[in-house]
Amino acid sequence: MLRLLLEQNPDSAQAHVLFGEALDGLGRTPEAITEFEAAAKISPSEPNVHFGLGYLRWKSQQYDEARQEFHRELALDPNHAQALAYLGDVEWKNNHPDAALPLLERAMKAKNDLRIGHGGLFAAPAITGRARLGAGGARPDVKAARGIDIGD
Repeated sequence: MLRLLLEQNPDSAQAHVLFGEALDGLGRTPEAITEFEAAAKISPSEPNVHFGLGYLRWKSQQYDEARQEFHRELALDPNHAQALAYLGDVEWKNNHPDAALPLLERAMKAKNDLRIGHGGLFAAPAITGRARLGAGGARPDVKAARGIDIGD
């Protein structure tokens, strides 16, 4: 069904995003990255496209590429809480706590109820003696699309 939507709308960034989300939900992250790349190429200023691509690259441990995408999202929306938080995590993973902490603090200010289910985002403030980020398991905007017919 989603593949048909994409075939009928090959120039639709949203169709590529939906297909990418479905692929990621099925554990097909490399294919999801390809779809998000297509969406970003079609509509580079589409909200959340760069965050979604950055998240998928982060999830695939492609931290340099993730960093670039989070910066692109932040150029469009400087207060995108999740892009700030994941960019902070990338900086933390690259052993740059001085860069990570301000990003994490900005993320918390941008969205007081930010809950990111990743240990690195909780550990940074705790290790430095600053207040902890909230615990929780919420996923970012990249939705789990399990069980959706993608037309394979």
